[in-house]
This record gives sequence, structure tokens and C-alpha cells, in this order.
Amino acid sequence: MSTVSSISPALDQLADLARQDAGLARDPAFPESSLFARLSQVPDRRKRRGRRHELVVVLVLAACATLVVGNDSVSAIWQWSAGTSQEVLARMGARRDPLRGRYLVPSERTFRRVLTDLDADALDLATCGFAPPT
Repeated sequence: MSTVSSISPALDQLADLARQDAGLARDPAFPESSLFARLSQVPDRRKRRGRRHELVVVLVLAACATLVVGNDSVSAIWQWSAGTSQEVLARMGARRDPLRGRYLVPSERTFRRVLTDLDADALDLATCGFAPPT
């Protein structure tokens, strides 16, 4: 199975979830979206050592980028994510570089590695009740 074919179903599911979340009316005083809350339930299969970015940050960026970019290219997801504002990255809980004082976006390699190794069953479980049945 190629890397693209193993990533594509996860990205499709994340895009559907982001699309549903964008259509929901939310209380502006409640900063966490339902997309963020649901994707927070997906377990991180990476080892703690060397982990720089929270899994939920990677997944939310991938979901939103896939919705905007409209394809399953990890390069396109990373490029879109790199243009995300500092304010949005801060609200997501992105990692902050203490020397530069800026919030960081995961590298393209991190997106590729995380999306390839994602626990598809856990993603299904976290998102299945969110999207309407087809």
C-alpha cells in the first residue's frame, strides 16, 4: 500500500469532520471547537521522547487544510498550515519557540509520519458520532 493511499482515507474523514464543525453555530465565549474536542480523543501512538507537537494540533491542521486545499497532498497540507496565523496556532495549543517567541507548525515530515501511523479505528471512534450518516 502506498503512503498516499494510506493517508487519503484519514484525510477524507478529517475533512468531513472539519466541514461539519464549520457549519455548527458556536458560542463565541467557548473557545474550543467540537472538532478539537473530538480529535483530542485520538490516542497518540508516537513515543513521548522527541515528540514536539501535540497530535491534536497536527490533526486539526490536517483537517482544516484538507477542507481548504481539497486534496490529499501532505505537501499542500503543510504549505497551508505554514500560513496559519500566530493567533490561531496559539489557540490550538501549538508549540511555542521560546527564543523567537513564535508558534511553530509541524514539519511536512511530521505530518506525513503522523498521518501514516494514525490509528484509524480510534479516529473512527472519535469522529463517527459527529458526521451525519450517509
